[in-house]
Amino acid sequence: MRALVDDGGIHPDRWVRVSADGSSGRVLTDSDAAADGDLRTVHALEPISGEPQLAVVPPPDWARDC
Repeated sequence: MRALVDDGGIHPDRWVRVSADGSSGRVLTDSDAAADGDLRTVHALEPISGEPQLAVVPPPDWARDC
């Protein structure tokens, strides 16, 4: 992973993960770990080509554009 960037949405646990090859996608972080200053990825919300080891769990339809 190269970086985690705020996705600008209303959900504090959603970020954009940028991989070493430059590919990126939205991910969900662990809110408990984040409270301790550790941004730990739980899973990707969409496939990221440079991070094939990440499980992908799409958000529910009602939360896709939030």
